[in-house]
Amino acid sequence: MNPKRHAHSRMWLINATILEGISLVVWRFFAYPITIMALGGLFTLGPGRGAPPGMDALLVWATVGYPAVVVVGLVGGWVQHARQRYRAAFWLSLLPLGDVILVVGGIVLVSYS
Repeated sequence: MNPKRHAHSRMWLINATILEGISLVVWRFFAYPITIMALGGLFTLGPGRGAPPGMDALLVWATVGYPAVVVVGLVGGWVQHARQRYRAAFWLSLLPLGDVILVVGGIVLVSYS
């Protein structure tokens, strides 16, 4: 076990746990309602919109599934940290960021198409 990598990984996971825990509160009261309203406005504009088929369902499920992604990312990250797989712990802790990028990127893609 490399003590320096262990300490860096532990500090990263502690920070990620705190920030992602705060993001769940922000998601519940601000991001979720705003995202659902934005998606409702984008997909009710009628025919002729260039949104790819199924994009609305993907974005809604990515938005609704954010808490599950946070839990899977954090629990998986801490499990991998306990097994001394520090890179896997780092990448698992970044799963919620991928979900946010998917939702924001999808809204931008749909709004400009």
